[in-house]
Amino acid sequence: MDNNFHEYVVGCSDQGRRPHVLVIPCPLHGHITPFLGLCDVLADQGDVAITFIITPRYKPMVERHLASRTNGSLAEHEKRNFVLAVLGPDGLPEDYVISIDDLPTYLRRVERLEGPLESLVGEMMCSVEGFGGPTCILSDSHLGWVQNVADKFNLPRMCFLTSSTVEFT
Repeated sequence: MDNNFHEYVVGCSDQGRRPHVLVIPCPLHGHITPFLGLCDVLADQGDVAITFIITPRYKPMVERHLASRTNGSLAEHEKRNFVLAVLGPDGLPEDYVISIDDLPTYLRRVERLEGPLESLVGEMMCSVEGFGGPTCILSDSHLGWVQNVADKFNLPRMCFLTSSTVEFT
């Protein structure tokens, strides 16, 4: 892991307060997987708490990933200060299949999660239990509306670009 990234995350924390990253990937397979990999590396640093935000549609996939990293025990991730928070729903039927042709519509629906995210962050900022409030946000570059929430709570926001090399050919 790039030490500059880790130092930035730690530097976002107030004096005496543990760094707590709120991670928000775009709710699509190809975006969630790289975020999970990044969070695994960040969690291995040991001094950073991570809350991974996901919609109900992708919760089983993320739980399988987490369980595969810890011999089937999700509790092990909590020991590593890595927890999962479900936000949503995304407003689509459970059997809805997201296609590339419908991506703009899907992303507009995902924007509806701004209000629930704002409520969740507000609750977290008031919490003294668990990790306490987040000290920064790491979100997908496709989720520009997350900046509104970051601004409201005066949290620094970093963007992670999960582009495929196909986009650059």
